[in-house]
Amino acid sequence: MPRPSRLPLFALLLATPALAGDPGAPPPAAAPATPAAAATPAPATVTGTLEATLVSGDSHTVKLKITGGQTPPPGATGSLSKWVSTTIFGADVTMWLGIANGTVKSVDGVIVTLTVTEVTFDATVNDKKVNPFDAGAKSQLEWTK
Repeated sequence: MPRPSRLPLFALLLATPALAGDPGAPPPAAAPATPAAAATPAPATVTGTLEATLVSGDSHTVKLKITGGQTPPPGATGSLSKWVSTTIFGADVTMWLGIANGTVKSVDGVIVTLTVTEVTFDATVNDKKVNPFDAGAKSQLEWTK
């Protein structure tokens, strides 16, 4: 198949004074302004990390006592983790372990109530399911609103 010629494009460029680089040519006309639709700006996203001690909890509701960080507003969604420090096969292991996702139901003084939407931790020891919501556990909630 023969290659198309670029000559017509070159001729078009030369025939248009503003494109050919003629300094005396008037600038191309601007497109007519159209009224912009009334756009509503997207709401700003706020994120934070709450440090807390787990007061009580189950697979439906968790209560946290604030120990530091940014307090989330009611309605914020987040991921709850607890601090784990243990020895596995002779190695010391310390890490944040994700245990649940949820929505902040209320903030009452230093107590944050979280409605659990998903339990992300599932483990068994000696054929018994482990409760990830141990009272007194050091916890953190990474939240977004």
